[in-house]
Amino acid sequence: MNGKALITTAVLGALAWACSSDNDAQLSGAATGGASSATGTGGKSATGASTEAGTSAIAGTTGLGGGAATGGMAMTGGSAPMGTTATGGMIATGGVSTSSGGMAMTGGATGMGTMAMGGMMMNMGGMVGTLPAGGSASSSGGSSGIGGTSSTSTGNKPFEMSVGPGGAPGTAIVNVTARSQSDSGAVTEYSVTAQPGSIKVTSSTLPIMVTGLVAQTDYTFTVVAHYEDGSAQSAMTGELGFYDVVETFDEPMTQPNNTIFTGSFAYDFTAEAVSSLAGTLTESMTKINGVYASPMTTVSLGYQLSSVAANLGGVNGLLVTTFGLPTTDTFTGGGFAPGGTQYYGLQEGTPNNHNAYAMIFVNTQDPMTSLAQAQIDKLAYADCTAGGMMMSSCMTGTTAAGYGRSGTMGGYPMSQVITRR
Repeated sequence: MNGKALITTAVLGALAWACSSDNDAQLSGAATGGASSATGTGGKSATGASTEAGTSAIAGTTGLGGGAATGGMAMTGGSAPMGTTATGGMIATGGVSTSSGGMAMTGGATGMGTMAMGGMMMNMGGMVGTLPAGGSASSSGGSSGIGGTSSTSTGNKPFEMSVGPGGAPGTAIVNVTARSQSDSGAVTEYSVTAQPGSIKVTSSTLPIMVTGLVAQTDYTFTVVAHYEDGSAQSAMTGELGFYDVVETFDEPMTQPNNTIFTGSFAYDFTAEAVSSLAGTLTESMTKINGVYASPMTTVSLGYQLSSVAANLGGVNGLLVTTFGLPTTDTFTGGGFAPGGTQYYGLQEGTPNNHNAYAMIFVNTQDPMTSLAQAQIDKLAYADCTAGGMMMSSCMTGTTAAGYGRSGTMGGYPMSQVITRR
C-alpha cells in the first residue's frame, strides 16, 4: 500500500468507544439516545481536559463527555465517545476532529497540523466525521481515516459518508448524510467515483450502489455532493478492501445447531481500520417440530460501534464488534463486556432492549491470516433478543481463557474464517 496523506476526519457522534489494556481488553459502555460513556482498564480518564503539549495518549486513556486531547490538541464531541482505543498517540472522539502530535482546529478556519500516526487508527462503524462548516483541512506527514474514510471540503456544507461491501461480489454500498443545508439549499445530486477504473455513479437518492468492481482489488471512493446554489463538497476514503467473515461458536447443548455469525466488512489499508462490519447471527435454540434443527432463526447485526486495538499472541489486530441496535448496551449495568449474562434493563428496571452482538478479530497486517488460539479465545457473541433468552439470561459464547467463563449454555468460539472478496 502507498502511504497517503488523507484528509482528517471526525467520527459520528453516535459511534462507540471502548478502551483496552493489552490482551485483556475490558469492553464496556453505555449509550442511550446517541449519548455514551466508556471505561477502560490500565489507563487514565479525562473529562474535557488536555495532555501536555507534544505528548500523546497511551493505550487505555479514555475521554469522557466533551472530549480528550493529545499533543496539545483539544477535541470536542457531539456525544460522549465509546468504542475506541488510542495507541501510540492518536485518539478518536465521537464529535468534531482529531489529531495527534500536531494541532487541530475545530470551528472551520485553518487546516490541520501534521497528523502523526505513531499508533493505530481506530475504526468507528464505517462512518466518517464532518469537517468544520465553512472550512477545509489538510494533512501532511501521515495519514488519517476513521472508519476507512476521510473527507475534504470544497463547499460549506459538511457531510458524512460510509462505504461497505454490497450484497453481491463486485458491489459496494455508499451512504451519505447531509449534516447541514443552510444557504446552499438541498443536495441535488451525489456523484461517486471509484478508483482504479474511474467507475462513476450519479444519484439523487441514497444509498448508492456501485457495481463493476473487480474482485480482490483495493479501491478509493470519492463522493461529491452538489447543492442547489451550485456549490459542492467532496469526501474521500482511503484504500479499501472488502472481506467476508464466518465466525462459529460451538453449542454443545443445542446440537446439531451452532451459533454462526456471517458478515462482511471494509478494511482501510492506510489507516489499518475496519468499517461497516455487518451480518447475521444464527440462534442455535431454534427448534423445528420440537427439536433443535435448521433453518435457524437469524438476528441482523448492522451497527459497528466498537473497534479496539489488541495484541493477542504477539499479533496486532482489532477486536471489532457489531450490534443489533444503535447502542452498545447489551448486559445489565450497561455495556457489552464479554462474560456478562443478564439482559440490559434487569437492574435498570426497564424492559429488555433485545440487543445482540458479535465480536471478531482482524489481523491488521493481513486480515485473512488464520487465527491462533489466543485470538480465538477473545471472540465473543451475545444474543439478548427474544429467541436468545432463557428467563433473564442471554445466549452467549465466550471462553474461560478469554473472559473467565464459557457461554451461558456452554457455547464457546470454535473458528473464524475471513476471505477476500
